[in-house]
Amino acid sequence: MSKPNFMRIWNEFPDHMKYPTMKDLFTWQGGQAERNIYAKGFGANGNTCASRLSIAFNRGGWPINAAVAASVGARTLKTADGSHIIYNVEELGKYLAKRLGKSSKPDTTIPFDSEIKGKRGIIVFKVNWRNATGHIALFNGQTY
Repeated sequence: MSKPNFMRIWNEFPDHMKYPTMKDLFTWQGGQAERNIYAKGFGANGNTCASRLSIAFNRGGWPINAAVAASVGARTLKTADGSHIIYNVEELGKYLAKRLGKSSKPDTTIPFDSEIKGKRGIIVFKVNWRNATGHIALFNGQTY
């Protein structure tokens, strides 16, 4: 499977200033996403990192494949334009592992800055937060 073009994905990442909350982001996307804003587990101010990355993939020419998502147990929401959003970090990680393969170099070093400085890609943080399974973002070599 081909890898997504990093710059296309980076350029299509939904702006946090324009869409600061889950309500803003899902209203923009419409469809099931918009209808689920107030569903249990979501909420107007819920976590959006996996959803934002899914939208960037969809708009950047590497759309979320619902069948592949289902094959790894990743739940999706269908948007008004027919694309799919994976909204859970752990599930998006499983989806990406299926499509791209496992990470070539998992890093557990703390602090990790020197290990990833200058590299581009997808960065995943596994955390023990009460309201999230982790954090996922694009990293351009200096910032995410």
